[in-house]
Amino acid sequence: MSESGDDVLRARFGSLRDADAVGAPAFPAMLEAAAMRAAASPRSRSAGYYWAAAAAVVLATGLIVSRSRTSDQIGRLADSTRRIGEPAPSITTWTSPTEALLRTSGSELLMPASILTSTLDVATRASVTRRGDRK
Repeated sequence: MSESGDDVLRARFGSLRDADAVGAPAFPAMLEAAAMRAAASPRSRSAGYYWAAAAAVVLATGLIVSRSRTSDQIGRLADSTRRIGEPAPSITTWTSPTEALLRTSGSELLMPASILTSTLDVATRASVTRRGDRK
């Protein structure tokens, strides 16, 4: 930009700054008003105490509940779900109760295609027989 263009911009920004300064309150007055509002409102300090007390109650309740559930009680609960005299099921034979929800019709269509297969593989597999495949 030329020198005259810079001077014009400086003058315009200066006039905008002056117009903003006219409507702006004085800083010491704003600081004093904020201090008076803070002194007049003791609620902000007490709110912090209420939050701390609520957190302490929640923490104490959690500790009481966790201590009341001992491993013995949890073991008794697990034993009560089996019939008396019935052995525990083996992990190899156990099935999830929601296993049937995992099998849906058409799920093979949603499976991604194998990267290493092509249409030529299918054609060559059908026409070529190996020595061990003959009966």
